[in-house]
Amino acid sequence: MYSRTGSKAALTLAGLAVTVPALAGLFSGVWVDRWPKVPTMVATDVLRALLCLALYLVTAAGAPVAWLLLLVLLLQLAGTFASPALLAFLPRVVALGELPAASGLFQSGTGLAQLGGMLAGGILLDLLGAPLLFLLDGLSFLVYVAGLVLLRLPPESRAELRGGGSLLAEWLAGFRLLFRSRMVRRVLLATVVANFALAPTDLLLTAWVKGPLGGSAALLGVVYGGFFAGMVG
Repeated sequence: MYSRTGSKAALTLAGLAVTVPALAGLFSGVWVDRWPKVPTMVATDVLRALLCLALYLVTAAGAPVAWLLLLVLLLQLAGTFASPALLAFLPRVVALGELPAASGLFQSGTGLAQLGGMLAGGILLDLLGAPLLFLLDGLSFLVYVAGLVLLRLPPESRAELRGGGSLLAEWLAGFRLLFRSRMVRRVLLATVVANFALAPTDLLLTAWVKGPLGGSAALLGVVYGGFFAGMVG
């Protein structure tokens, strides 16, 4: 966005398009609990693949920035349904006693993937350009869908598909459970503060590296990679 427009205002709008859909995550889990997890992940990732294809067409055609912002917002919104489905799916493929180790491995793998993605993404952006990277991103979602389709798991029982009552009642019950633990409350507060601080930092770093430093996307990827290296550590 910043390379195309040179506008910090447009960069800020792109940041909002990425972050505002996260608010839907406060509510999406209540619906996802009621839906079969594999079909939910397949549907959301097919949708995300189509949105990436649309991003490729929009950026390659030089369409107005508003289209790019709308597609990024929809892409992030789809992710708020895919993420809780994935987390709820993990206990179905891992034995109960192995769940803590599997969860830790999942988080470490996610951090390593983000680190590698940031470093490689910056280099590839310089080499290939944004449109082609959007297309490759869409293909990666389809590879993920193929893996899900090849899984041979029994369908979820009615007991596993929680819900049936009031959505609002279940949502409030989740919040009450969340705030019963002092440790969870403290972690939640720290997470909110950290994310509130880091969100504008992302925008500032982008403008700083591309502006005063005159750097490339590869340099920006190295800077962002430092954050994820700290997370993995």
